Amino acid sequence: MAEIIFRKMTLADVDAVAELDKENFGVDAWSRQFFAYAAKNPHAKYIVAEFEKKIIACAGLEIYEGEADISTVAVTEKFRRRGIAQKMFAKLIRTAKKRGAKFIFAEVRTDNLPSMRLCEKFGFMIIGREKNYYANGEDAFVMGLKI
Repeated sequence: MAEIIFRKMTLADVDAVAELDKENFGVDAWSRQFFAYAAKNPHAKYIVAEFEKKIIACAGLEIYEGEADISTVAVTEKFRRRGIAQKMFAKLIRTAKKRGAKFIFAEVRTDNLPSMRLCEKFGFMIIGREKNYYANGEDAFVMGLKI
């Protein structure tokens, strides 16, 4: 049976990753251009999960001046609740530590309980609220972790 492979996102993955992000986040998804920039950005780390040569998940962060910001964690619906997001999240946190980050942030839609629980599993706490963060005017919790 095929296994899930985790690897660094490349420029060749950008179209599939942008589509996956759109599937997960609709109008709030990052653009293809954003992911193309992220694939080349030395301050960023974006990873994908592949199953049978198809991208089924992506996650990424950017690190500047000792702070990391997780910009996305997205898993295609068919592969949710299998621990993929948790594994990717752990990889991002390890990367942030290795690159000298002292703090990690994640913005999470206030009604996205699965994402909040994922953050909380790793010790993140709600440290703020961004009003009108999303395109439809919904707020986001700012979750943070000191590492």
